[in-house]
Amino acid sequence: MIKTTRFLLVCYVLILSNICVSGQGHHIEITIDNYENDTLITGYYYADRQLVHDTLFSDSGVFTLKGDAPLSPGMYLAITKPKNDYIQFMVNQEDQEFSIESDYEDLRNLSADGSTDNEIFYDYLSYLGEQQKRASMLNQMASASENGVGDMDEIKKQQRKLNEEVVAYQNELVENNPGTITARLIKSNMEIEVPEFDVEDPQALETKRYYYYKNHFFDNIDLSDSINLRTPFFDNRIQTYLDKITSQIPDTIIKSVDVVLAKMENNPPAFKFYLSTLLGKYGRSKVVGMDAIYVHLINTYYAQGKAPWITEENLLKLMDNAKKMAPALIGKTGMDIKTRKQDSTMVSLYDINTDYTVLYFFSYTCGHCKKSTPALVDFANKFKDQITVMSVCTKREENKCWEYNEEYKMENIINTVDPFQQSRFAAKYHVTETPRIYILDKNKKILMKNFPTEELENIMNEIIKIEDQKKLDNAGSK
Repeated sequence: MIKTTRFLLVCYVLILSNICVSGQGHHIEITIDNYENDTLITGYYYADRQLVHDTLFSDSGVFTLKGDAPLSPGMYLAITKPKNDYIQFMVNQEDQEFSIESDYEDLRNLSADGSTDNEIFYDYLSYLGEQQKRASMLNQMASASENGVGDMDEIKKQQRKLNEEVVAYQNELVENNPGTITARLIKSNMEIEVPEFDVEDPQALETKRYYYYKNHFFDNIDLSDSINLRTPFFDNRIQTYLDKITSQIPDTIIKSVDVVLAKMENNPPAFKFYLSTLLGKYGRSKVVGMDAIYVHLINTYYAQGKAPWITEENLLKLMDNAKKMAPALIGKTGMDIKTRKQDSTMVSLYDINTDYTVLYFFSYTCGHCKKSTPALVDFANKFKDQITVMSVCTKREENKCWEYNEEYKMENIINTVDPFQQSRFAAKYHVTETPRIYILDKNKKILMKNFPTEELENIMNEIIKIEDQKKLDNAGSK
């Protein structure tokens, strides 16, 4: 009797367990009328990517997406073949058993049952479709009015009214449906309203408006919410902030990157994705100065244990790379190097006293150097009384270095060698390839680096212009 009771108790626990598992799974029925293909691909958004989730088969046009585990909440895709036209549907934490229906001849015709989020979403899409028709008609009327047909003032009035109606509809939908993915989607695309400021100076007003907009850019989207990572609007918002709203100056970008990652600290999947993505983005960037962001990400996040997913071997490689790059970043003071001229006299970089120094590393076997050196020579000849140009041959065979100098007529350049790298120039200026070029100020602060030598004169003129303006501004403030 005891054994029988224990057996029944075990069975009862197993049944309850199965019920719980079943309740945690997902079961989504997708019906597409007039769809003759037997294959339907389901996918999902992940930041800037669209990834395949599953492949469904059916001969009836009714496809079932199911599994014992719940789906991660977000926006999903049902992709038809062979044209890859698709419909979107929402999956939230609560509703994972529902059905959606469409027509292959008009995939905008959508309905849902058992999912409040999708019902709201499809109603919203239907509403937008109707308003777009109205907007298109008004645009046509505006075009005709430009040709003398119709009242333009009245048309503009109707356009403003239409826009106000749509905004009001969106605000009401967001307010009445908090927590839904549809509300998140709509709210994230709402523009930030910049208040009026009592500032008379136009430039000061524009600056104040800009900083308000930038500081409130993420008011309508929660970067700590993991659901947003699986929607199509999340990545666009982040990239817009970093690439368009933020001034493309390395120090400014660093601050913005830190803002984004700080907002993702409680969203591990997003934090991992964007820390890795941004490291690759700025590490591969060909834009001068962006290596500073790459080094910052390594030193601030990876080296501080904030990327536990990376292997120790790869972490050490990153940290070593950052250490090698750090001394030669724009804004840093370049280190001194002592190299030798053809007459055996030593030259110290720090002994050069002109306002600007151009430091050029080359190899006599380098094809790119042979193409870039003539522009360097032209610059040195033109600015010989104002700017010092110093070259360092990176190869060991000194005679070939001197022959190269003579061949390219580098008389107005301080030409030097360091065949055994006693000055450690490669480490101090991250000379991993040639040519390498730097512009230093009088105090040997690195102002610019690693640009095409053909652009040297234009860049130098711009630097001189900026520095002269700074001097005038400083003089005027005293």
